[in-house]
Order: sequence, then structure tokens, then C-alpha cells
Amino acid sequence: MELLDLQRALQSEIRAKQQISDELSKIRSAYLTTKQRLEESEFKMAEMSKDLERKSDQNDELRQKLGAMDYDTSTRNQSGGAAAFFHMLDNSGL
Repeated sequence: MELLDLQRALQSEIRAKQQISDELSKIRSAYLTTKQRLEESEFKMAEMSKDLERKSDQNDELRQKLGAMDYDTSTRNQSGGAAAFFHMLDNSGL
């Protein structure tokens, strides 16, 4: 009888270890998927950051040109250059 009890206990231990192993496999798989998604997100963020920097530089360049345009139009006694320029930018989708 004692041998039978030991065999049952051993089988129970084996099942418990197998369940733990299965759960660990699921966790590893989820971890690897999450890690890959994080790396992809970080890559996209870096690309977006570069794009934002480029657009910020373009914006600064356009503002400088706008300042020159405003100066030119103000010396000719014309007004509304900046407003017209920004209206044009809004309509162009930039």
C-alpha cells in the first residue's frame, strides 16, 4: 500500500511540474512577443522623432521665410502677408 501511495505522490509531482513547465512556456512566448512589439514601437518612435525634428526644422525655415516676406510686404505698405501664408499652409496640408 505504501508503494502505491508513493507512486501516486510521484505522479502528482510530475503533473505539477508539467503544469509549471507549460505555464513557463506560455510566459516565455508572451514575453518574446511583448519584447518584439516593444522593439518595433521603439523603432517607430525613433522614426517619428526624426520626422518631427525634420518638420520642426522645415517649420522654422518657413517662419524665417515668412518673416522676410512680411518685411518685404511691410516695406511696400502691404499687410496680411503672414495671414495669407499661414492660410496657404493650412490648405496645403503641411
